[in-house]
Amino acid sequence: MVETTALSPQVASAAAAAADLEEQLADLASVHRPAPEEELPQPDPLQAFIEHEQQLASANETVAVWGIQVGAFSQEMQARQLAQQASQRLAQNLGGRVAIDTVEGQNPVYRARLMALDEQRARQACRQLNSQGMDCMVVNASLWGCGLSSPANG
Repeated sequence: MVETTALSPQVASAAAAAADLEEQLADLASVHRPAPEEELPQPDPLQAFIEHEQQLASANETVAVWGIQVGAFSQEMQARQLAQQASQRLAQNLGGRVAIDTVEGQNPVYRARLMALDEQRARQACRQLNSQGMDCMVVNASLWGCGLSSPANG
């Protein structure tokens, strides 16, 4: 014969609570959890460096190497005076700086220039000077070999 024992109400209550807890844990385990985010591939540091340097080089080419030339003289003082005159005639927002580029030779030539402009500003400056009756031409220092041997002091 099998003997049955009645559970005390406290034990029965604890058993029911344990069953509820197991059911809740099973529910939590069945909840769909998203897969952990896959790690994004890290960029190659060398490639990132190369791309950064290429961006800097192209920015320098388009920004700082343009200018305008307003004349070429056998005397440095004449070149400096005309370059400063051109600078004073231009709108302040165009920027640029007076630069005298010396072409060495038996008879040196001093080119009167305003440099450190981007191409658009150089073209705008030349148009503005032309409208005031002053001759000029847009120059790309990287093509013309602008040595900027004696920039003006202001």
